[in-house]
Amino acid sequence: MAELGAGLGSGYPAAIDTKQTFTNTGSPLSDGPTRMDAEVLNDALGALIAIEAELGIAPSGVWPTLIARLDAFIVGSVAVPQLVVAGVGPHAIGGVVSLNDQLAIKGAFTGSSNAFGQTITSTLTVPVGGFSALLRIAGEIVEATSGTHDDFMSLQVLPPTITAGVADLTNASTVKITGAPIGATNNYALWVAAGNFRFAGSIGSNVNPIVGPSVDFSDATMTKINSGTTAIQFVSQSAATERMRLTEGGILALGTTVTTGAAVGDLVLASSKGIRTVDEAGTGTFALIEKQAGANLVSIAPEEHDILWGRPLIALGGGATPTFGTIGGAGPATAAQNTWMRVIDSAGAAFWVPVWK
Repeated sequence: MAELGAGLGSGYPAAIDTKQTFTNTGSPLSDGPTRMDAEVLNDALGALIAIEAELGIAPSGVWPTLIARLDAFIVGSVAVPQLVVAGVGPHAIGGVVSLNDQLAIKGAFTGSSNAFGQTITSTLTVPVGGFSALLRIAGEIVEATSGTHDDFMSLQVLPPTITAGVADLTNASTVKITGAPIGATNNYALWVAAGNFRFAGSIGSNVNPIVGPSVDFSDATMTKINSGTTAIQFVSQSAATERMRLTEGGILALGTTVTTGAAVGDLVLASSKGIRTVDEAGTGTFALIEKQAGANLVSIAPEEHDILWGRPLIALGGGATPTFGTIGGAGPATAAQNTWMRVIDSAGAAFWVPVWK
């Protein structure tokens, strides 16, 4: 091992080879305390230098004493890390190692007022233009040379095992986000920046999603939306204006909140609004039916489109000869009645309207 020579600082001993053995007569202590102190210090420094070399640490600067150099190794800086474990694992804290865990934290722990497995309360100073995270997970997973892997993930959170005791437990969760940060232009409690996300259970805003507004993804054939106690409300982008609502009673209201007199399955339109369809060219729309403005009247084809009567006309029977007459208005000067149009009245009885062609 290299010698520690004079001139490195007043706290270091004179140059002594750490491999040197005492050959003087009698006990090594016969060389005196100064010689022994130097030998111990030299060996300690040699061990420290060997550890630094093994860990790839090359601290710079001048340390006037061995204690100063040891402090630099322990306290650390940007160039000298505080803690370096060269081995890749398995490692364990609080229990035996597991061949499946690079680092495992185990053992029974009893807290004082609370109990946490791991806590990060760092204060990070971010360089100009940099980004920051209190915990960052980024690694590489290498597939096996054969077979099939069921699942790879960056983070897996299993539900905690709760042992029942005398105490009452109000809420329990596998992951809980207590709120969004503040101070940024945009603040989010959870942000999925890219990629698909998948839910296999319910998303709810109440204590129990079954009785509160929720979305249930557990059924592979459909998505279930729970309206809560009133309705599912669709609002404008600014959330200032309601556009549509589906009530708890199964009424769909468009442009209105009035549902009096309506029942499950009904569609309620805002006053003087109608049902429209796309025209044949696919470039516009026209009204099929609407409520007439200013009166409780129903207008069919209010934009003067022809009406196609779906039920076939009824042929003339063997009764009296139909009466011929003149059709007024813009119709033909004369016409013959040759069929009947069958209509059902409000009581469910059929009646016939004469048709001239």
